[in-house]
Amino acid sequence: MLDIHIIDLDDVKSVNWEWDPVKYDIDLFALGQTHSKFLIINPDFIDLNLHHHIGQVVDTNRCIVWKCQDEWIAKCFTSKWTPDRGWLDYTIPNYPLIWEKNPDIDPLMTFEDTPWKNFVPPLADCRYELVWYIDPRFNPTDDQVRAFSCRPVNMEPAGVKDMGYVIPRVRIEFNPELPDMNLNVDELCPPYYELAHECAYQLDKKHTPYENIWVVKFTPAYRDPEPLLWLGIITPEFKIVYNKKIPTAVYEIDYDIPWRDFRYSHMWMLDKRHTVNLSEEIWAFKILPTGRPEGNKIVGSVSPVLNIEYNPEFPEMDYEINFTIQYHDLAYEHMWMLDKRHTVNLSQEIWAFKISAVEKPVGTTIVDYISPLISYRYNNEVEGYSFSSVKDYVIQYHDFPFKQVWMLDNEYGQGFDIWAVEACLVVDPEEYKIVSSVVPDLKLEFNPSLDLKVEIDYKIPYHDRLYEHVWYLDPKFSREERIWAAKMTAVENTQGEKDMGLITPIMPENLDVVFISYHEPNAEQNWQRVLQKAPYALRVDGVEGIFQAHKQAAKLARTDMFFVVDGDAYLTDDWEFNYQPGLFDRDCAYVWASRNPINDLVYGYGGVKLFSRKMMMRAKKWTKLDMTTTIMPKLKVMDMISNITAFNSDEFSTWRSAFREVVKLSLNIKTNPEIQENQDRLKAWCSRGSNQLHGLWAIHGALDGLKFFKDNNENFESLKKINDRAWLEDFYKKMYQ
Repeated sequence: MLDIHIIDLDDVKSVNWEWDPVKYDIDLFALGQTHSKFLIINPDFIDLNLHHHIGQVVDTNRCIVWKCQDEWIAKCFTSKWTPDRGWLDYTIPNYPLIWEKNPDIDPLMTFEDTPWKNFVPPLADCRYELVWYIDPRFNPTDDQVRAFSCRPVNMEPAGVKDMGYVIPRVRIEFNPELPDMNLNVDELCPPYYELAHECAYQLDKKHTPYENIWVVKFTPAYRDPEPLLWLGIITPEFKIVYNKKIPTAVYEIDYDIPWRDFRYSHMWMLDKRHTVNLSEEIWAFKILPTGRPEGNKIVGSVSPVLNIEYNPEFPEMDYEINFTIQYHDLAYEHMWMLDKRHTVNLSQEIWAFKISAVEKPVGTTIVDYISPLISYRYNNEVEGYSFSSVKDYVIQYHDFPFKQVWMLDNEYGQGFDIWAVEACLVVDPEEYKIVSSVVPDLKLEFNPSLDLKVEIDYKIPYHDRLYEHVWYLDPKFSREERIWAAKMTAVENTQGEKDMGLITPIMPENLDVVFISYHEPNAEQNWQRVLQKAPYALRVDGVEGIFQAHKQAAKLARTDMFFVVDGDAYLTDDWEFNYQPGLFDRDCAYVWASRNPINDLVYGYGGVKLFSRKMMMRAKKWTKLDMTTTIMPKLKVMDMISNITAFNSDEFSTWRSAFREVVKLSLNIKTNPEIQENQDRLKAWCSRGSNQLHGLWAIHGALDGLKFFKDNNENFESLKKINDRAWLEDFYKKMYQ
């Protein structure tokens, strides 16, 4: 070391570094101004003894600076130095280190980065022992394994400093016959103590059951490898891609992709049951063994695995559902509510079960109301009986755990206690509960040709249940013929007949009377007249269309036949609604005569009529010009005059009535020209009664109707317009403005 005055280290340490190198040197220079030349040593590196490497000092007024790794080790000043004179730098060699390799690892092992070749530790680290460890990826133990280290020469290290990890030099090779499976090599590295071998991982045998396929190999780059060492099995974790157009559900599949198909994307289609309203299929998910598949392979179709949750408040029961969640509803939880019939005493509803296809549904959809499945058992002693009322019984929710028992009604059991039916909702009911007594279903059939209304109050006892029970019509109503009136059976296949006696038909005391009006000026007067004769009469008023009005009349009627009185009919003094057809004549239409107030004709036009309610109700349309002959297959014309058909209440009503009747008479004459009576009536309509009230309008209507028929007699659809009041009114206005 130079023979120059050295400034005390404590004085040097007292100078603060304020991030200004010029000022710092000025402050250092101030420590030795009393000396012509002096040396300042950096106290941070005094222990490294680098200042002993200071060489000869040249004669200069500049500040001489000795540096190592850009750190100043010592500075030499003269008393004439100023910052303007500047600095002169000298470099001191790096501090020497001793390197050591761990004798417990393969002596041939080299590393990707070998520090001792070009590593120069910072001066601050040269006082420590510096240690490098085997990379943890190659070290399966819990302890760090030293690879190599360095330490200062001729100096006891101040401590140990961890310098990080080094990676053994190995060659990594992926099987070229396999696609990129996105393996994390860092998790597969062999232990450092096995690196002398060729190390490899084997593909899971489920993908390659007949051969051993290696996936990745690790070979030492610093030596010839020892024999192959299998490190373990690789089960590929394939990427699953779910269709973003449908919610992500859980699917259950049992499919191992063959290793030669790893290059493809394997696709499952959503079962078509979930896409009933779509014309095209939707894929559910894909399995991607590689990040860049060469194409798609459709494996099959799938449905989501459904999570079913039953209401824990109920015992274990079965429900019958036929429901498939549609693709657009897969995100929801689907709930079935217990049918309200089971909770009549509760103010709130109860859910029965719910299903979901996703782990976290976005909401709940109420699908329907449902009842549990019921199993029935019937007593062999009453075999053949059926009990529909049992099926109508609704078990309440609080009785679900019990077996429900019905006893045969005493009238059918003849005083014996006989159970009829048992019903269970659960496999092992806790105990039984008697619901009530039950009566079997009896089939009662009336002779359709008689149209009888008879009440038969008879209970077929269980010992007679195999017989057909037959009632016959009273001979005085059947002309002494043996005609069956009613049959009762308790079973499907009877084994004989049992004669139950005679039936006397019950006829209604009065047949219903229905008054049909539609804006006739004299309708109220005529209605009051009907009420004088039949205070129980009913009325249909303002219904558009003749057919529709008569259908409404049939709905109002309560007896099997009913009288109809038109709105313009005024009943005669001696008319009474007391006619009662015979038992075999109740499928006829009856028409009584009416007197025409203009031309004095007396026949069925405008007269009181009697219809079968059943036949009127069955009628669906009106196919002829005259409704009566359309609806009823049989017609009986009665001679008695029932009323005056006062259709001449105003000009239009008179014209319309004559117009319609003449068209119908003309059609009858064309169909049956030999009937002279129709021709006489047509002549009377067209010529008589001009001196009566609105008589000329009747003749005008008759002549207009005659011309209309001649112009349209070949076109029945045109002729049917006469039953359209709006068309008639429009036709009339055009002719008689």
